[in-house]
Amino acid sequence: MIKYQMEKLNKVAKITLLFWILKILATTLGETLGDLLSMTLNIGYLISLGITLLFFIVTLFIQLKLSKFNTAIYWLVIVGTTTVGTEISDFMDRSLGFGYALGSLILFSGLMKEVHTLISSYTLMMIWIHWISNWTGSMTMSLCLSKWLLMQRLSRLGLMVFK
Repeated sequence: MIKYQMEKLNKVAKITLLFWILKILATTLGETLGDLLSMTLNIGYLISLGITLLFFIVTLFIQLKLSKFNTAIYWLVIVGTTTVGTEISDFMDRSLGFGYALGSLILFSGLMKEVHTLISSYTLMMIWIHWISNWTGSMTMSLCLSKWLLMQRLSRLGLMVFK
């Protein structure tokens, strides 16, 4: 009975070379979509965050309601997490002025608390917390950290960077 319930809840893609290729593409698409909304369309980071958060919640809700794994919905949720992650990191850096290093530290501390909670129990609520904190939080943290490292490297080379 428990094995059947766990199989029913398993809506995660198999980890293969194709998975990692698609993960890179989804991350790139999410980053680009976040920048399109906030910078190109110039609607601001907070409104962009609201739009992308709504997209993420809707796709996650659909993913969790499905009775079996659906590849397209799974990858839409991944794109949703990367887009929300981009918007959170940009909002923390550019609107709140935290910078990428402090933003990463804040998110890392919150993420570790949620991951500890997830490890102790696999209920439907924990799966929601997993998607929201682990994927979105880790994407945001990695985006904050990678952007901060890139900006440090570019400034050392004397290249102009925007804020």
